[in-house]
Amino acid sequence: MAIANVTAFKAVIDANAPGSLMLTGPAFSGGVLGLGTTNVALRQGEDALREAFDAAIAEINADGTNSALTEKWFGVDISIQP
Repeated sequence: MAIANVTAFKAVIDANAPGSLMLTGPAFSGGVLGLGTTNVALRQGEDALREAFDAAIAEINADGTNSALTEKWFGVDISIQP
């Protein structure tokens, strides 16, 4: 048994013989960073920048861009699901 980010597991599964390993069990989300969030560190008081990030992230989640990019670069969809 192991607990790790799905992208780490995907890399291990892909590096082994097809069918020899598989993901199973529950998926965990939330925790200290929040549920269904994308986290970006910004300086305090940068409200306009935070609002721009929030809008951009909401847009790429809504139009499927985030899903396509995470699939392309991580081999698995780790985008925020509604």
